Amino acid sequence: NKTLATLKVGCSILEFGDVAALSEALKVNKALTTLDVKGSNFRDGGIVVLTEALKFNKTLTTLDVGNNSFGLGGVTALAEVLKFNTSLATLDVSHCDLGQRCFAVLAEALKFNTTVATLELFGAGHCGSDGGVEVQQDPDDSRRWRQQFRG
Repeated sequence: NKTLATLKVGCSILEFGDVAALSEALKVNKALTTLDVKGSNFRDGGIVVLTEALKFNKTLTTLDVGNNSFGLGGVTALAEVLKFNTSLATLDVSHCDLGQRCFAVLAEALKFNTTVATLELFGAGHCGSDGGVEVQQDPDDSRRWRQQFRG
């Protein structure tokens, strides 16, 4: 498809084969800018396969993988891609029950990334007094980040 800009398959139960097929399509897609797969039963393996596609895809600017059950393995794969990806501007990992180690891995990757402007972490784990925090890149300095706590 050469015109589809947004694909929302959130709250669908995607099996590993479904994620693999989606990832293969993403590798060659040049139109999709937003992919919403929140609440789609992703585990570490699904995120690893999806992030492999992001190594090739240069058009995706928004990725929502929130409300899925991946952990350090998935976050590590995502972080590796974030170090080199130059198109993704918004990443949502809200409600993924991530731990401090996952946040540290993401933070380290974002030191190298110059395009992610919004990282959604609402209810993603132990990351603030209310369990939800949004980290936004300061537009004046790609290495500075602001945190906005939401109740």
